[in-house]
Amino acid sequence: MEYAEFVALYERLAATDSTNEKRALLAEAFADAGDHLDRVVLLARGRLYPAYDREELNFSSSLTLEAIEKATGAPEADLRERWSETGDLGDVAAWAVDHGGQQTLFSEPLTVRRVHDTLRELPDYEGSGSQDRRVDAVAGLLADAGPEAARYVVRTALGHLRIGVGEGTIRDAIAEAFLDGSDGAVDAVERAYQVTTDFRTVATTARTDGRAGLGELSIALGRPVQVMLAETAETVEEGLDDVAADGEALCEYKYDGFRIQVHVDGDDVMLFTRRLEDVTAQFPDVVRAVEAGVESGALVLDGELVGYTPETVAAAPGERDPLAFQRLSRRIKRESDVEAVARELPVVVHAFDCLYDGESLLSAPLRERRDHLDAVTEAVSPAPAEGVAGFEEARAATVEAGDPANGKALYQEAIEAGHEGLMLKNPGAAYQPGRR
Repeated sequence: MEYAEFVALYERLAATDSTNEKRALLAEAFADAGDHLDRVVLLARGRLYPAYDREELNFSSSLTLEAIEKATGAPEADLRERWSETGDLGDVAAWAVDHGGQQTLFSEPLTVRRVHDTLRELPDYEGSGSQDRRVDAVAGLLADAGPEAARYVVRTALGHLRIGVGEGTIRDAIAEAFLDGSDGAVDAVERAYQVTTDFRTVATTARTDGRAGLGELSIALGRPVQVMLAETAETVEEGLDDVAADGEALCEYKYDGFRIQVHVDGDDVMLFTRRLEDVTAQFPDVVRAVEAGVESGALVLDGELVGYTPETVAAAPGERDPLAFQRLSRRIKRESDVEAVARELPVVVHAFDCLYDGESLLSAPLRERRDHLDAVTEAVSPAPAEGVAGFEEARAATVEAGDPANGKALYQEAIEAGHEGLMLKNPGAAYQPGRR
């Protein structure tokens, strides 16, 4: 597929504010994509990787300017002036191709495959001269591009496509292209995306195997699932009335930390946040705790990662002092001195669900998933000096809907321990990724 064809699609998408029209345009493009479907589905939002893969191109605005200058011969001062006026390096690239004056003697066809693959390779350049090679790679694309194509090559490289297409539009377009576009078809696509977080897999499965194939998609180790969300209740009594099954509800601490999804594949441990970011490298202490407290095998656990002060983290659970989330969040993006920061900001994993134990447990009731959690985990005491986080099940109790006294007591206990309150759960409920 020529990239110019895809650029024409971008232009039509950008020109309309109608969600229905955007969906129809994308559905037609997906249906006609042939062997390029996996690339087209990603590039439709200016993406190069599925949602769970947070690989970064490491291609900055300054490198982009250098690539535009190299490809077009436009003076840097002129490029910077245009950038100041428009605020969009994509528009700068389009102007430079039109006005730069530099001609390419030998050119290669600019295809969707070439743009996609070239940009995806940028993070692989390492060592001395790696930045120059990145600049050369993008300049090579721009040298063979017309003004409109140059605009979208640059916007894709920088991650700002500006055509008003979100995940919901992609979902609906897949349902229209390969199913019947009905509400049921949209629900099937959404459910498949929630367990795969990869529209490439969803689109190709919908095309080849239809709704039945989408229904068979499930958890894969190393690929995070969208987390199940919660709704707010004003009182414990109201919450119990909403969630109780057979007169009972599970009440557990609502911790002030961040969601952590733990994948165990044999001896390998992977950690993902609610936003599907892989934070395994940032939390080696948690990896050690999982290795010590969780059976090796094939598991996916859901929980909350909470920071505590170094002075209290090893104390009994009710005597620990939680760290403010703002301090804990320093660890998420940390790339250097990770072990030192782990000692400064120690954490405990409070596990509360098991989503996979050799097979998917998403459709199993919560009480059964909790039984699996009990069977595959044991508590690990935090030892920051030894580089080991804590690992334990979330504090919880089963409460009768007609007798909320125990739930109220647990709520007060959670508040006094510095946490946010309670989560009230239906013991008979399945796990619904992405749903409340």
